[in-house]
Amino acid sequence: MTEARKRTTRTDRRHDRDEPSPDQLLDRSPPHSLEAERGVLASMLLDPRVIDDIVLIVKAEYFFSGSHRTIFKAIKAVHDNPRTTVDLTLVIEKLKAGGDLEVVGGAEAIEGLYHLLPIASNGPTYAAVVAEKHQARELLTASLDTMRDLFGEAGEEHGEIKHVLERAERRVFAISETNSESHTSDMSTAITAWMLDFDTRKQGEAKGIPIGYDEIDRRIGGLRGGELTIIAARPSMGKSAFAMNIARLLAELRGKASLFVTLEMSRIELVERLLACTANVTLTRLRNNWINPHERRLIVEATSTLSQLPLFIDEAPSRSVSEIAAMCRRMKRKGSLDALFVDYLQLVEAENAKDPREQQVAKIARRLKTLARELKIPVIVLSQLNRESEKSGDNKPKLGHLRESGAIEQDADNVVFVHRPAYYMPEGSARDECKEEAEIIWAKVRNGETGTDKLRWRGEYQRFENARNEDLPT
Repeated sequence: MTEARKRTTRTDRRHDRDEPSPDQLLDRSPPHSLEAERGVLASMLLDPRVIDDIVLIVKAEYFFSGSHRTIFKAIKAVHDNPRTTVDLTLVIEKLKAGGDLEVVGGAEAIEGLYHLLPIASNGPTYAAVVAEKHQARELLTASLDTMRDLFGEAGEEHGEIKHVLERAERRVFAISETNSESHTSDMSTAITAWMLDFDTRKQGEAKGIPIGYDEIDRRIGGLRGGELTIIAARPSMGKSAFAMNIARLLAELRGKASLFVTLEMSRIELVERLLACTANVTLTRLRNNWINPHERRLIVEATSTLSQLPLFIDEAPSRSVSEIAAMCRRMKRKGSLDALFVDYLQLVEAENAKDPREQQVAKIARRLKTLARELKIPVIVLSQLNRESEKSGDNKPKLGHLRESGAIEQDADNVVFVHRPAYYMPEGSARDECKEEAEIIWAKVRNGETGTDKLRWRGEYQRFENARNEDLPT
């Protein structure tokens, strides 16, 4: 063996001795920072204004300390109540009511947190540390699960390596999806993301905010602050497109800022539909990059128009009402929120997974209504319908067809169904004649009359238009 090889071997052995073994690593305490956790709680107690920023970064389960998790939940519960503002006394009373005060160390422990920091502005920074440590623990758990996949209890190799690798990738991907970075982007950023993705593929003044659909504005007087509107339909009826059109018109015609929380589609998909609608280029041609020079010019003009709109997209794969509320409050404080859209109700994360499903959906609807009243903005929420609507003779939906909760209609100020008769017709001339007919059925209108309004559906552009006009109002 050469002298160089001997030196390398000695160095490798020294590293073997210095580096901890897997058994030694497992004996260590999992990654955490109790100091950062205390910093988060102290910031929330000291200045409730930072809570909305913090809850978008951490959840209760991110805390390593069980006491800290309990205190975080208590602070958040007080904050989520629109009738209360977080202070030391209310948090102590909340813990006492739940029988948790002594468990977390008594009132003295809470008071100690309150006096821990001189300022609270670093709360989001502490929260990012807590989230990072939680992510590290999740990664450690995923690694241990992968080790269990590789070796059975008897120590023998287990399963084909490609299946083990697939499960390991799935675990790590799930962890990366829960990182603390913001999923909210303005239209300019969303347009840029879409363009990168695209290049890789060959009467009378309304009392509310007028939408731009004449019949609808006359019926409901525009969208009003504090009202919860449910837009419901069976799949492929165009409910997402209808909500998207409303958000675009509010921004383009009225200069109103909207937050579109899309739990089903990505921001790229949503931008693609907006571009098809605005540029008058069919979605199929846009999606497949089958566009000619003229259409490309139209798309460039549309991107310029859309980039200037006060329209914001949040594409997180899951959101709770608390997280949505925190985003809205933060935007409202900055003066950049006039309407909220949520697509869709049944995908909003339940606060308590143990509740029956209907109760979960009812609570979500109720809290969204409370949020509309708190921020004095219209909240438009999409919802699914059950299959019962397709069993009636005319296939038209009714209030009883709202999926999973009859309580939705109780909290909603307006319930509107999107219905296209041609969808249920067999192929033929009759279907062709009415393929662009869309019925907007107002099943509940708290401050108006129920009835049906007609719009023109241009499916190739994902656009709803006033029935008597060729183009959307200008």
